[in-house]
Amino acid sequence: MSEHSATIDWNRNGRDFTCESYDRDHTWTFAGGAVVGASAAPGFRGSPNPDYA
Repeated sequence: MSEHSATIDWNRNGRDFTCESYDRDHTWTFAGGAVVGASAAPGFRGSPNPDYA
């Protein structure tokens, strides 16, 4: 069985922390250095194309 791990980073960026306004964008960093931009699903107020990694 394989085991994989990632670090997930999210920053508030000074915005209000309400359900309607907080930023859902975050990054996944894997061992070996791969970084992937991610977000909640668009139906849950996430970015449709998280392209900032």
